[in-house]
Amino acid sequence: MIGGAVARRYAKAVIELGSETGTLDSMVRELNDLAASYASSAELRDAFENPLVAIEAKHGMLDEITTRTGGGPLTKN
Repeated sequence: MIGGAVARRYAKAVIELGSETGTLDSMVRELNDLAASYASSAELRDAFENPLVAIEAKHGMLDEITTRTGGGPLTKN
């Protein structure tokens, strides 16, 4: 379960960062918006799951989606 362990670490880091900066509620909303975008778009899922799509392109797509959904700088990072 390496993936689960990594996910838990990231989740703890997000909660800690959001708590420290007073932005936890907005970060949770923004991450939920990102998750909904991912879940609702087969094309987006295909792009992120495709190993032939460059990591830089995936970062660009994620940045664009975060901007469009109103995500703040902490969520983008």
